[in-house]
Amino acid sequence: MKKYSGTLGQDAMPGQQTGQSGSNKDLVLRNDPMSEFLKRWEKVPVQEFPNRVTEKPVVSVCVQTYRHVNYIRSCLNGILMQRTTYPFEILLGEDASDDGTRDICLDYARRYPDKIRLFLHHRENNIHMMDGRHSDYFNSLYNLYSSRGKYTAKCEGDDYWTDPFKLQKQVDFLEAHPEFGMVSTDVFVVDEKGRLREDTPGIVRQRASSRQEVTFYDLLERNWINTLTVCARSHLLIEIANRMMNENLWFAYDHWYWLHVALKSRIRISHERTGAYRVHGEGMSRQKGFFRTHRPRVKYDVLVKYLNGYEPAEKKGYNQVLVKTLVTLMLNKNLALRKKAYLVVQLLKRYDLVFILLTHTYRKLLVRSRPGRQG
Repeated sequence: MKKYSGTLGQDAMPGQQTGQSGSNKDLVLRNDPMSEFLKRWEKVPVQEFPNRVTEKPVVSVCVQTYRHVNYIRSCLNGILMQRTTYPFEILLGEDASDDGTRDICLDYARRYPDKIRLFLHHRENNIHMMDGRHSDYFNSLYNLYSSRGKYTAKCEGDDYWTDPFKLQKQVDFLEAHPEFGMVSTDVFVVDEKGRLREDTPGIVRQRASSRQEVTFYDLLERNWINTLTVCARSHLLIEIANRMMNENLWFAYDHWYWLHVALKSRIRISHERTGAYRVHGEGMSRQKGFFRTHRPRVKYDVLVKYLNGYEPAEKKGYNQVLVKTLVTLMLNKNLALRKKAYLVVQLLKRYDLVFILLTHTYRKLLVRSRPGRQG
């Protein structure tokens, strides 16, 4: 086993030999964050299984796993079956499970030495969320900062892919459309045994919308992205992760990433199903109160980022989204009063929200006062 060496690869276009190519910006983004990250958070050295994976992959597939003994085989098999015209790597972060997950990961690393980079983590390095919960922050950031691909795909250890051409189709689209920074797809919903089950309310809404692109304002209302299907430009995710690390934003989860991606580029959603989202009671985000606690912090943070760095929306409909988000945050008990006051002041500086609120209220009262209306 070996400790992280401090050198990371560069982006590689399909079929392109990189050598020493790549901008200085790319090198800064890929080399500096890992060293700073390890300096601040690594208490016990991470061990890397000594495999011989290509140094010039086009895609880095990040897998974080902890206590997924019943699921991790399906996850890895779904990635390994991908049929592509380019090389890809699997970054497998095993978080010191005590249920046999680590043994399975070691077995796969030995069987696929040209594909899997296995990182064996220690619980001492765990970064806690702001509410004290354990998280996979260290594991996921270590994977992301270790990535060598131009693109990064994600699949948690309890989910899995079902389409052998998922990666190929997504990279083909991103190569042909540089204005898009990320793509995702629809999913199947399965239970602990992998049996199809009823779709979650969120996935039902996604499917009913039939939209093929989501904006920052769409994501502000709700999360339209299925994490296990994401394929994004690596430099975007690394820039966003740098902010989380530098500002200690240990409330962020996937939705926070997608909102920031939407501030920087376009996001496409394909309505074909390429993976299976597994519903069970052991996932971190499925713990009681997770979203109630962290969603308002995520929305507050991205609203502040938006107000301090981006022009107001031109479409009036977007103002309604901002008002709705503001009202939701004002009523949330998990957001500090000083943060609520700050948001109100900042929004009033840039939008005539009082006029919008009064108009919205007047319309509701007008509808209720119409003759013949019941209730």
